[in-house]
Amino acid sequence: MLLPESRRPLLKKLINSSGIIRTIEAHNAISASVVESFHQSERSFNAIWISSLTETTSRGYSDNEYLNMPSRMQTLTEVMSQTSLPIIFDADSGSFNEHLVRTVTQLENQGVSAIVLEDKDGFKVNSLTENDNPQRQISIEAFCEKIKTVCKARRSHDFLMVARIETYTLGGKTADAIKRAQAYAKAGADIIMIHSKENTPDQVKDFAQNYHEKVPLMIVPSTYYKYSEDEALKDGFKIVIYANHLLRAAHKAMIKCAKSILEDGNAENIHSELSSVRDMLNLVK
Repeated sequence: MLLPESRRPLLKKLINSSGIIRTIEAHNAISASVVESFHQSERSFNAIWISSLTETTSRGYSDNEYLNMPSRMQTLTEVMSQTSLPIIFDADSGSFNEHLVRTVTQLENQGVSAIVLEDKDGFKVNSLTENDNPQRQISIEAFCEKIKTVCKARRSHDFLMVARIETYTLGGKTADAIKRAQAYAKAGADIIMIHSKENTPDQVKDFAQNYHEKVPLMIVPSTYYKYSEDEALKDGFKIVIYANHLLRAAHKAMIKCAKSILEDGNAENIHSELSSVRDMLNLVK
C-alpha cells in the first residue's frame, strides 16, 4: 500500500485530469478489498468514500454521529490497509471546531485526500430519512468558520476541504444553495457537494446551471440513481459518489441466503451464489 504522503495528493491529481471521478463507499476491510480488486480493470473506481451511514449501520448503530472519531479512525485504518486508492472521508458536521482541528490532523497524517463537512446544525438526522427532517441548516457565517478551521489546520493543500450543501434536503431553494456555494468557495472550500434526496436529478441540474464558481462539483446520486456519469460530467459535475451501495447489496444478499437456508434446511440452493471459502481467504491479504 501507498505511504500517506504518496496517497494524499491522488484525488487532487484526478481533479486536474479529464473525466469523471467514480467513487464508491467502503465500510470495512473486505469491502475495500472488493473495490481494489477492480483497480486494474478497464473500468474501475477512482476513489473510496468512507461513509458515516454505512460505517455506523454496519456496526448496528443509527447514523447520528454516535460513533466517536477514534472508533472511525480504526475503520479508516482497516480500509486503507486494503487499497491504494485515494480516500474521501465523510465527517458529518465535524463537531466543534476544537475537535475538527484534531480530526484534520489525524486524517492528513493517515494519507486521506479529503474531508467532507455538511452544513447542518444540532443533532444529526440522516439526509435521506423518509420522516420529516427536524434538522436545521447552520448559518453561512458559522459554516464558513468551519471551512476556515480546516484550511488553517491542514499542512498541505493536497488535503482537500469539501463543503456539503444540504439546502435541498431541508426544503430550501436553488438561490440559497448558490449563495452558500459562493460563500463556501470564498472561505476556502476546494470542492462543493450539492445534495438532493429527490428521485430525479432536477435539483442538482438546476444548481449546476446556476453555478459559476471554479471550485469543482460533487454529487451523491443515491435516490436519482438513473442519472448517468456521462450526463453528470456533461452537466458540470466532476465527482460522483456511490455512497452506500456495497452495504445495501450485502444486506440484500444476506437476507436471501438466510431465507434459503431456513426454507430448505440446507445450503444447497444458495451454494452456487456464494463466494468460496478459498476466495474469501485470498481476498484480504
